Amino acid sequence: MISKYDPLSPPNPEKWLELDEAQRMQIVMQYHKKAGIETPNDQIHALIHTIIENQNAQSDKYPVKDAIERLMDEGLDRHEAIHALGSVLIKHMMNKNEDTDEDESNNAYLEDVRNLTVQKWKEEFS
Repeated sequence: MISKYDPLSPPNPEKWLELDEAQRMQIVMQYHKKAGIETPNDQIHALIHTIIENQNAQSDKYPVKDAIERLMDEGLDRHEAIHALGSVLIKHMMNKNEDTDEDESNNAYLEDVRNLTVQKWKEEFS
């Protein structure tokens, strides 16, 4: 079982998914607290990390693992890559409304993940 989280090292996918959501979020929050990283909202920050790590662990369903590797090849560390992907996730969560078809919304998110580059991230989210 995983008891510590380090965004610079990918967690074992099977062991990560064995944890329940509360445990995943708790170890993410513990990492940030121990590292002295302050966030505007610790729970939301941990939730975004957790969602991205969940998608990374389910690499057969999501292009997140490839996106992390691509962003790292472009110069980000893994933690920064998670934040970049988290920015895309938040954008899609904020833009979702009741009139949006769920499949269409998910496909748009996945397409943005596939196309994310460091330059696009910095231009859109910095």
